[in-house]
Amino acid sequence: MNPQKDAPANHHAPLATEMPNVGSTAPNFILDESSDAGETLHDLRGKPVIMVFSATDWNPAHAEQMAHLYNALVATTPDGDKLTGIRRKENEYALGFDAEEVTIPVLHDLDRNGSAAERFGVLGRKAVFVLDAEGVVRWSHVSSEGESPRVADIVAALQPAPVATAASNTAANGWQTNRRDFIVAALAGAIALAVLPGAPAEAQNPPAKPAVPSGATLPVQLNVNGKTHKLNLDSRVTLLDALRENIGLTGSKKGCDHGQCGACTVHIDGESRLSCLSLAAQQEGTKIVTIEGLAKGDDLHPVQQAFLDYDGYQCGYCTPGQIMSAVTLIREGHVKSDREIREGMSGNLCRCAAYPHILAAVKAARDSGKRV
Repeated sequence: MNPQKDAPANHHAPLATEMPNVGSTAPNFILDESSDAGETLHDLRGKPVIMVFSATDWNPAHAEQMAHLYNALVATTPDGDKLTGIRRKENEYALGFDAEEVTIPVLHDLDRNGSAAERFGVLGRKAVFVLDAEGVVRWSHVSSEGESPRVADIVAALQPAPVATAASNTAANGWQTNRRDFIVAALAGAIALAVLPGAPAEAQNPPAKPAVPSGATLPVQLNVNGKTHKLNLDSRVTLLDALRENIGLTGSKKGCDHGQCGACTVHIDGESRLSCLSLAAQQEGTKIVTIEGLAKGDDLHPVQQAFLDYDGYQCGYCTPGQIMSAVTLIREGHVKSDREIREGMSGNLCRCAAYPHILAAVKAARDSGKRV
């Protein structure tokens, strides 16, 4: 008999005061006390589950942010599939890959001040837990003020491990045995990075004494605008900060720093990417182009010239990101109509509302006959 599966569901057990350790069975609770269905956490067994004690503020921009974070994490592994999109369906996230869609139960927006948070020992704190199909905690992060997970901790959770044996059912031996486990761990890491912003934490269980924030410093070589830059960077530094603070290319702007405004857009291997959501250490071996790399000396790129000719800017803060997105859009051929251009540029916000001029500039570059 498996005690993890067959333990009686006691909804009224005393509330836990300590966070369950990795490898222990998660405490049970009623998912929605306002519902007559009375579904409990134990009722979800048979599938891995992600629990999020924090508001996820779901919107298309947030979905794109989590997809970028997911792809940055799985890029560290040889077998990680690239995620093409995330949709939210009630208590599940639907993850799209090239050949299939995978649904993962996600208990999002769990009340940080509710009974479930008290059972899990995280009352009043943001937290993310990963439970396996038997309800065992396999990874977790509980945020202290200003802390989010270390990328290295999440990457470690993605590494494969041997199948558990009857004599050894530890976290190391009992997790990461199949593709779905891997996807769940990567998604949980992306959610944790997205909903627990701040300076990364040093450990899942912070020490009692305040620790000086620090991260592993890595030698990183970045190919930016055709030049190689050898840097020593904290493993948590974003590409945007590396470009601006370490290389001195300040054309890419820090607008929202949450992947929602598009001001930081750059090209990575020819595709538009939000540099505020991309880890610098993950970009070794890629070719990065910033707004400074479009022009050839004093000769402006056709899209730059079009923005100048058609006043595609006012304050100019969003203009670098607008231009970088427009270049990719034209190259991919998604500029056949005004509607298609507006849709393709919708991720780049202009607070000055210069959108009619931006549209005109993109159309002029498209029709210029010059190679973009």
